[in-house]
Amino acid sequence: MEYNSRRGMLQTIFASSEPQRSTMLSVTFRELKELSIDSESVYEVLSVISDEAFPSESIAPSSAKWSSSIKASVNAGLFESLMHIIAVPWNETLATESGASRLVHGYMCQWQAWNIAVQVSSSGNIHELRSALDKLTKLKVVDISLKTLSHRFLMFRGVAVRMISMLCSASLLSPRIQPQDAGILLSALCTLALQDSEATLDLLIDPRTEWQWRLARLYPEDPWSKNRESRRLMARRIFGEIRSNSMDAARVILAMNPNSSPRTRLEIIRHSPALFDLLLDCCILERLHGYPDGATASLACAALCDFFRWPSDAIPGVPHPAELKALGVKDAKAMGQYTQVFVSQPDWTDRLTQVWINSVPDPKETEKWTRSFHAARALYGKSRAPFTQDLRESFSQTAGHCRICILRIIAMLTYNADAAGLKNSDIYSLLAIAYQGSLKIGKEPHRSGDIREWPAWVELQDKNDKYIAPFHVSPERVLGPIAFARLLVVLAQRNALNGIQFLQKTPDGISSTSLSQIQQMTHPDVIRRFLKISVGRIRSRLDEAYEWRDNGVGGAPAITLANLAFSDAAELAAALVIFDDITGGAYAQAAPRVRYLLAACLGHASHTALELKQYQRAYFCSLAALSINEKSARAEQIPNERVKFYTRTLQEAKKALGL
Repeated sequence: MEYNSRRGMLQTIFASSEPQRSTMLSVTFRELKELSIDSESVYEVLSVISDEAFPSESIAPSSAKWSSSIKASVNAGLFESLMHIIAVPWNETLATESGASRLVHGYMCQWQAWNIAVQVSSSGNIHELRSALDKLTKLKVVDISLKTLSHRFLMFRGVAVRMISMLCSASLLSPRIQPQDAGILLSALCTLALQDSEATLDLLIDPRTEWQWRLARLYPEDPWSKNRESRRLMARRIFGEIRSNSMDAARVILAMNPNSSPRTRLEIIRHSPALFDLLLDCCILERLHGYPDGATASLACAALCDFFRWPSDAIPGVPHPAELKALGVKDAKAMGQYTQVFVSQPDWTDRLTQVWINSVPDPKETEKWTRSFHAARALYGKSRAPFTQDLRESFSQTAGHCRICILRIIAMLTYNADAAGLKNSDIYSLLAIAYQGSLKIGKEPHRSGDIREWPAWVELQDKNDKYIAPFHVSPERVLGPIAFARLLVVLAQRNALNGIQFLQKTPDGISSTSLSQIQQMTHPDVIRRFLKISVGRIRSRLDEAYEWRDNGVGGAPAITLANLAFSDAAELAAALVIFDDITGGAYAQAAPRVRYLLAACLGHASHTALELKQYQRAYFCSLAALSINEKSARAEQIPNERVKFYTRTLQEAKKALGL
């Protein structure tokens, strides 16, 4: 095919009817693979494909089908040509004085190919997304992306991160990645995030790399290019964005995998035992000056938190009824094994504590963030800055996400405390975090949010498809008390709680909490006050759940939100019940009718789970509710009509499961 009038010819091809269009596109893509990637023809073809297929810059998944041009292009070999161009070895050996422009031109073609591949594979309906993923998987997209994470040019590392993230969130890549490969990929993403930001400060100054401003969609007339200092600040912004995106990709690989379980996560850790250490280091990364919109730490916390996600068939801390003793045994064992690996990491409690400290609002940090915001905004021309003053809300939100992820990790550690080798000194070190998370919440935006997120492709599913549970981390107002109550439970189980008041010196192995603080937090009067507050938190969480269940939420999946809230309340109630059992009712007056609350929470959770077709969860919750109610004193039992209702829920769930 002649390329003398390439743009017009390709536009004519796209406008032509079938089968002529597909035939001509097949010829075009076949010839494309035969050309050198620095050819003007390659760049022109890629530019026309990009313009024709994506007149908008948005690459968010859409429920709309691919255009006829894109569908024809994919069927004619688009992905095969793109991945061929991307995989061509192209390096600085070509960068002689005569070849420097050739080198850059080849990289520009590869960049175009990457972007088209990302855009096409993250757009379309659910069937087209799966078709794109099938083709890219066969073309070794994960291997190529992994290799590109160590590309000599920073921007290419960034686009490889974007490809991984999009395929996992917008498509269904995560379940296809084997645990061994997931461990390698996650470790590589963490390593990228932990690279020294100072090493790339000359990105937009060094003649060998400064051409990358084109890839970053910058305008040379904007203030960023006026001097060496502003160019270095923009380079730091670019690195900060790639660092943040790499942690988002890690989070997506873990949290957006609907098939994830403790057993699969154990396999990841078995193959990559250093991953916990890498993630902990990523959790304490600070925002870079010039990148106030960074969320690296909170995304890393979410990725780490996913390892401590309880299987959706049950609720943490709720005793398994006799009929379900075998449920989740293998998952619990797996979680205990990799939790043991986690608590063997050096300074793990100190690093969790540092994340918590970083999340607490501090006037100096706020001032530092404000300077960073204004410095970053000054790099762009009028109305070109990619953020507004509203970014301050995101600043509080990311801090809040760090807090609740740390609280969830602490709570989950207690469920495997003995199997994991959690020492009393570890518990003493974590008490302050959980205690602070239990305190009254006023007008503190960093303490008010939660996390609930589904993969983007879930919106494209048919209504009759299997329910996909979200990645969920409860709000601090309920998760703080859960974590603190669970720490008290473990201390009480080990007969260590009562003896704390008689200690004469700080136990060995504690660096961040003094003896007086430990004794104050575990004083009986403080515990009684905490229990009263916790009962109030259970009731308020129930009220939220009733509101969602009965009145819905504008545009939100109301039944799902209600189920999550009922489950949160049940987990906290279960912690209080277990604490009461272990302490022999010594604090019973501070938490009246908590068994009634637990049975009620579980009953409501079972019914909402049934509506969501989460039959195993509905079966577990209804059976647990009835079992707990049967063992409760008469004054704490639920009414008979509710017992009948829960029994019907149990029978429906049992029937759906074929039991």
